Amino acid sequence: MAHKTKTVAPQMVERASVDVEKLLDLLVRNAAAELTTYYYYTILRTSLIGFEGEGLREIAEDARIEDRNHFEALVPRIYELGGELPASMVDFHNLSARPAASRSNQHDRYGHHAAQSRAVCGSRVHEYL
Repeated sequence: MAHKTKTVAPQMVERASVDVEKLLDLLVRNAAAELTTYYYYTILRTSLIGFEGEGLREIAEDARIEDRNHFEALVPRIYELGGELPASMVDFHNLSARPAASRSNQHDRYGHHAAQSRAVCGSRVHEYL
């Protein structure tokens, strides 16, 4: 049987008149959004090729690392407060309120399938976010 260790964190939060369950819900949703955005930037980074894509790839990589760091900072706080992440990755992703990322079903504004045209120029980056 799993043993949950009592921590001081929930009591401290409650003493500050914060609803721990509501805070946990917000933290888990935020962690889902951060991880989903990290995944989106990973896909975007792989699409940024060529001369225009080189500078944008660096920007996407910086944003990707920042989102991963936010996710990694949130997870210990969730568990310190007695919460946990969903066991299902699908359920976790759905908390992020973002559509599923996929290069295989994306089309650009010209109707080209993403698998046929992997290069993303600067003026089209927003279409893939």
